[in-house]
Amino acid sequence: RDCRIHHKSLSIAIMSASVPLSQALPWSPDFAVQRTILVCDSVQTDGRFLLHSLASDVLKNKQNKGRVLWLSCGAWTERLIATALKKMGCDYVASCLRSNTSLSFQEDDSTSLLQILSIPVEFATRLDDQGTNDDADLDGELYVKELYHRIKVWVNASNNESLSGPSWIILDDASALAELVGERLTYFFILSLRALMNKISSNEGTFGLMLRCANDSEQEDATEAEAVKATTVNPSSSHHSADWIGAGGQEDQLFQRHYQPWEQQLTELADGIVDVLPLASGYSREAHGRLVFTERPGGRGWTSTQDKRNKVVSKSKEASRVSPLVSSVINYCLTDTCVMAIRLRGMRS
Repeated sequence: RDCRIHHKSLSIAIMSASVPLSQALPWSPDFAVQRTILVCDSVQTDGRFLLHSLASDVLKNKQNKGRVLWLSCGAWTERLIATALKKMGCDYVASCLRSNTSLSFQEDDSTSLLQILSIPVEFATRLDDQGTNDDADLDGELYVKELYHRIKVWVNASNNESLSGPSWIILDDASALAELVGERLTYFFILSLRALMNKISSNEGTFGLMLRCANDSEQEDATEAEAVKATTVNPSSSHHSADWIGAGGQEDQLFQRHYQPWEQQLTELADGIVDVLPLASGYSREAHGRLVFTERPGGRGWTSTQDKRNKVVSKSKEASRVSPLVSSVINYCLTDTCVMAIRLRGMRS
């Protein structure tokens, strides 16, 4: 009975410290000028909910209205993505589903606020159009070039409209796209999108890029390093493990590995990195994982210089002596309709 009372009081305490995820994120959906966000997750901790959260916040913002282009490279179809956004309270997607409005990607459509492209479905359709020849193959380089030009038309159409909010391109996910067209083409495709982002954002429009990639091997190395550290009486520097995974957090393990995952190069392109990690204590009903937010040194950060004076998540002179990771770590809990963030000790509200 005492255990049940303790568990109930613990749940109440966690509920009181919980806030919607959008209130705990270090960015806002209207800050997208020339910024790239990288979400690193794994099979154990899927971080797609961060993509849904960003898209939902952009579409629900009635004052600064923006557009979202979702490039799905995995098994998630247009219907599944739209249904997930509807569950998160996105009225725009709900109205589109009720009226059977198509959300398929049309680069010359400047009225739809959300467009979704399933790249595997488009791959399969084009292969089917080529015929039943077993040797039929799709030119990945030609397809990526064509896709880039279609996205460029979509971005220009967004800037021609009187939209006060930014446009966001979501690539879900880069690791799956590399399985279709290869790692080299995927990497240069992302470089082209960033070059387009810098070119467009330097003019009148605003344009942001959110990437999602697999981080399984780095998370396994981090877990093993923590296990070795926990069982060692006097841990040496050879078992050093940083508090985060991306942006060189597991530098020692990275140098010891013979094969370097190509996704590590994406950390050099991102302004902010979000690691979706499992809890060190294991599965819990109250918290399903942990989010670690890291600003890449030399990047643009989460907010602009003007916003940093008003944002609590930004580093001030008084807080510069404290590691920014202390105020950038939260636990999360997934529910049927929303994602809740659980503030940790040292997290500023």
